[in-house]
Amino acid sequence: MKKLNIMSYKIFVTLICSIIPYCVGLGQDSLLTRKMELKVLSQGKTDKIFCFDLNVDNENQNIVQIRYLGQVQTNTHDIYKILTWRRVWGPNFHTTGVIMLFDLNNRYVGDYRLGDGSYLPDEVEENSLIFTNRNKTDCDKSIVTKINFDSIPKDIFLKCTKEKDGIYGDIYSFTNEE
Repeated sequence: MKKLNIMSYKIFVTLICSIIPYCVGLGQDSLLTRKMELKVLSQGKTDKIFCFDLNVDNENQNIVQIRYLGQVQTNTHDIYKILTWRRVWGPNFHTTGVIMLFDLNNRYVGDYRLGDGSYLPDEVEENSLIFTNRNKTDCDKSIVTKINFDSIPKDIFLKCTKEKDGIYGDIYSFTNEE
């Protein structure tokens, strides 16, 4: 029984030591993260992906790819800049994705935190975010999701598959917590 307790302790310590740097590295309010986002926003180029290598060792990946998609305007004439934030991390190249909104003064307004970096929108078209499934292995590649920004949607539904009884996908909520 003692071996199990020692083994459990070793597993616990290993997990904690690997999770804490990950959580700290994801901090949306960190000075480094804001500097990266402001660099991309100040360039204002929609045709470029900015890559930032945050690796602290050679064994794990920690790369952030930020892309400025353009602007959307709500019915109340508020204009928001849209950034996508994709992070590739860890030895197995996991990805996470975030859609970020900023005002015209480059102040953070909020975001949608997606499950995977392949779920990010491809472009802004006619005041809408356009999502294709071309990078998703488990979704119907012919399905396109269009999210209108006449107002900031509380939730967005990203379509994945179409079945006889409906369309299936994932729902992501808007948050303004940094």
